[in-house]
Amino acid sequence: MTVAAKDGFDDLPDWATKLNFTAHSPSGTTRPDSKEFFEKAIARPARLRDLVGCTATAGTAVHNYVTDIIAKEATQAEAFRAARATLDEHLVLEHVDGDAEKLNTIRDSIYEVPNPPGTDKKTPKRAGTVFELTCEHMLQGVREATASSNVVDEGKWASVQFDGLQLPFIGQLDLQDRGVVEMKTKWPSMDMSVKRGSKINSLPWHLAPERIMQVEL
Repeated sequence: MTVAAKDGFDDLPDWATKLNFTAHSPSGTTRPDSKEFFEKAIARPARLRDLVGCTATAGTAVHNYVTDIIAKEATQAEAFRAARATLDEHLVLEHVDGDAEKLNTIRDSIYEVPNPPGTDKKTPKRAGTVFELTCEHMLQGVREATASSNVVDEGKWASVQFDGLQLPFIGQLDLQDRGVVEMKTKWPSMDMSVKRGSKINSLPWHLAPERIMQVEL
């Protein structure tokens, strides 16, 4: 792996320059080929962007929250205001089923975190919105992961060249210390069979294949 500028390659084949398909992206490994070619060869040159659902927007906001605190020395209050502003800027996608409901759940729904087994029953539970708690828990996890590091920086753009491929894979690392810290979020799913209309998903026992592919690249 080599660190590179986002578009810092001068030896691209002619067809790649002509079609505006200058690199592969780790996130693109899970997209159908037809969508990947359409986005890079047609949509991007025309300045058309595929709007993302609220869970992707919320994930970006949490990523920025932790990065602002860990790598940019912002206070938690400053970072949360900026993260909340990012979430509030999300444009609900009318064609995506449940996008508005998911946004309301993430932004406004109050969730009580269960106390650990053996906790005194009188001990109050930690409560907050799903978004607040996700920010809090992500920050705790990253601080634990980087506890022995003297310096933690915002991730750089990096490239990987594979044998047999003419184009490199280019992506941005999340955070860097002596290694790489990759942040992933998991959001509630809509479930009308439960009282609050949504289900808080448990942390997975195993990473999803598409996430492993993105991290490995």
